[in-house]
Amino acid sequence: MTDESEPSADQSVLVVEDNAELRHVLKEALAMKTAIVKRLDPIQWNEYIVRELGGHLPAESFVVPVIVQGKTALILYGDNAPAGDKIGDTSTLEIFLAQASMALERILLERRLSETKD
Repeated sequence: MTDESEPSADQSVLVVEDNAELRHVLKEALAMKTAIVKRLDPIQWNEYIVRELGGHLPAESFVVPVIVQGKTALILYGDNAPAGDKIGDTSTLEIFLAQASMALERILLERRLSETKD
């Protein structure tokens, strides 16, 4: 039975500080600037991420940074814990996220143009 006062892992937003000394899967995806699918390395901050998202070590994780105007707007993390299934094909999701990135860039450009006209 789960505690209803606690959000499920599917409803969680995890904030991880960007510290040069910390190693974790989110930072790895940031450095590569691309989606990665992998088993989490057993290091302190990956274990922290797992603990904060429900405590179930996944068979694999999917991590992708969403880049807008050369900066990371967000990092999407997903896994199939606690079922233990591996991550399937992510190409459709990656295409969707690339389109979302382009849409956000367009919105920002339109906003800048609007501000310069005023």
